[in-house]
Amino acid sequence: MRTQRSFWLAATVTSLMAVSFLSGLGLRRLYSLVVRPDLLSSLRFASTSTGDPDLRPSTLYYEALRRLEAYYVEPLPADKTAMANGAIEGMLALLDDPNTRLLAPREWEALQEAGEGHFRGLGAQMMIRKLKPADHGVERALMVVSVMPGSPAEKAGLMSGDRITYVGGKWVLDRHLSQRELLALTDGLEQENTPPNTPASPEDEKRRQQREQAEQMRRRLLNHIEIGAAMVLLSTGEGPQELTVERSGEAKPLTLKVTLGTTEVTPIEERRINGTTGYVRLLILNDATAKALEKILATYATQGVKNLVLDLRQSPGGKLQAAVQIASLLISDGTMAILKERDKDRKEVLRPLRTRGSRPGIRPAGLTVMVDGGTTGASELLAAALRDNLGVQLVGSKTFGDGTLQEIVELDNGSALSITRAYVLTAKARASYDGRGLTPNGPAAAGQEGIAAAVRALAPLPRPSARPRRPA
Repeated sequence: MRTQRSFWLAATVTSLMAVSFLSGLGLRRLYSLVVRPDLLSSLRFASTSTGDPDLRPSTLYYEALRRLEAYYVEPLPADKTAMANGAIEGMLALLDDPNTRLLAPREWEALQEAGEGHFRGLGAQMMIRKLKPADHGVERALMVVSVMPGSPAEKAGLMSGDRITYVGGKWVLDRHLSQRELLALTDGLEQENTPPNTPASPEDEKRRQQREQAEQMRRRLLNHIEIGAAMVLLSTGEGPQELTVERSGEAKPLTLKVTLGTTEVTPIEERRINGTTGYVRLLILNDATAKALEKILATYATQGVKNLVLDLRQSPGGKLQAAVQIASLLISDGTMAILKERDKDRKEVLRPLRTRGSRPGIRPAGLTVMVDGGTTGASELLAAALRDNLGVQLVGSKTFGDGTLQEIVELDNGSALSITRAYVLTAKARASYDGRGLTPNGPAAAGQEGIAAAVRALAPLPRPSARPRRPA
């Protein structure tokens, strides 16, 4: 889902392009999840009048930079990239969307490699997710989504749904705090002088608790790592690290030791369960995966293997186009999902994501899909599409619940922008599963017992549609 190119530009980046150009960054390439022909023909900036890009935000940035160069008491950095990155991050923070963020060059490079099965760092898919704790407002959490087999994450005991709260003894701070916010932690909470033996009032006790909380926060801030930096470290780093994680069902945080390194993952695995049933596990969805699955299904058709158990557990997805290609092998003519997005005029539209017609004679007679909390991205969308179009049983546990699509914009300095460009709605109910996940029809344990449960859940697929195949 990270490597297909197009020339679509979200209006979110309108002023960014000018800012980036002035800062020596510049847009180089655009990596898209879905080709957008309608937007391809009408690439333009948001304008105050036809044909005139609105450069006022970039002018404001440039003016502030000139004032700094003229008046600041200390020398400014020779490389203005860090200052430009700060401006970009500040702009993105206003969107309050953890999936729309700036990717450091190392993180972007590692992300592209992961799409081909070469993982660095933990060897796990991670995501920054908004949470709503009971005691205060929204915060951002660094979550483990999918754990690759044989990875440092798996060896250390990390699991889908774990929240990483400390890395190397440093508290993972969910955002950058300004000096004003730091001062506000203790604003108005100074210790008051009260006569000895004076009984504490409820208000006094409340203020005491507030002072303790502020002091605890101050101690954490003295030794912290910002959430974006933690993501980069854990997705690109090497060597030993100690992690503290919060896990559902555990009363206390867990301390895990992990040695970061490289993990090679086979995107697709296949074996026979019995003479008439095959098993295919999809870990990474890319062009090679789709082609390999087509060959497997063709071989099954010639060897009398009529049923398929498709395992999407711990599958972080990949390219959306690969998911479309895979679905098209199984769904003769249908709508995979509904994409809620904006057109070239910035109007909200619902666009069907359709399959491209199946190859005759290779579709299995029966199918079951295995899912769990590590099923996310394009794999989660694929599972929903097979369920809605073919009535396939999902077995396992609830999926992660990432019902968004991101556009990846690469910048000239090697960094990239991840931009949320669409929300995914299920094809049948037109409902969002973002933050909720897909609920399976039944459970499936780990190991052979779970696969046996998937075999028992096999159900015959409906007859292929007689409608003509849609052109690619």
